[in-house]
Amino acid sequence: MKTLILMRHAKTEVGSSELKDFDRQLIKKGLDDALKMALWIKKKYELIDVLLVSSAQRTKQTAAIVKEVCGGKLRLLDSLYHADANEILHQIHDSKKKTNVLIVVGHNPAMSNLASFLCNEYVELKPSDAAVFEFTSKDWEDKLSVISFKHHSVYKV
Repeated sequence: MKTLILMRHAKTEVGSSELKDFDRQLIKKGLDDALKMALWIKKKYELIDVLLVSSAQRTKQTAAIVKEVCGGKLRLLDSLYHADANEILHQIHDSKKKTNVLIVVGHNPAMSNLASFLCNEYVELKPSDAAVFEFTSKDWEDKLSVISFKHHSVYKV
């Protein structure tokens, strides 16, 4: 069985003309919420294999908290910064067969769009929210869709 966790980055400072979107940092609430979600993930899934992470500052900070609590191998991907749902799905399909629990830390609208596509209903992921999908598939290259679901849920902080 494969478990996919789509997690939106935590709450950030407001953008400004002096601050590039790519460089926005987490605020205290974001740091706290990311820790709460990481602790929930650790309680539910003892072993995390891989975290696929957008290279933007806020996603790196969010993922660092999750990795510190849950472990796993961190893979920073520039392609996830402006990715759409299809690009994220492509990165998931490229994951190694031995990876059983995979977390993707990214941005909206792509994260909500992918979650919505996978469960065939509208899903809105707010900062630090996670959508969890358990698939009966044994390989990430298989078509991940509602047909291969064993279970899915959205967890909010």
